[in-house]
Amino acid sequence: MKYQMIDRSKAPDPLGPSTNKNMQLANELVNSLGPGKAARIELSGKETVRGAKASVTRAAKRTGKRVRLWDNNGVVYAELLDGGTASGGDTNDS
Repeated sequence: MKYQMIDRSKAPDPLGPSTNKNMQLANELVNSLGPGKAARIELSGKETVRGAKASVTRAAKRTGKRVRLWDNNGVVYAELLDGGTASGGDTNDS
């Protein structure tokens, strides 16, 4: 590993605008899940199934919720698990 010390003003912000927006959207999705409801997540651009699942999983962990994720034909689905709140264990059930 190599490193170089630079002025902070020359370093990029920790989260770029698109990353911050994606985090907010994933948080909103998880917070919108409720009993009997599932989210259907259609990918766009360079998004991948794996990336979408990872974003939702991280949002679930941030918000303390448990979700199940699965995909079918390039579309990702998410549902709130019974009880909804995390009590340990993995939030990604696929």
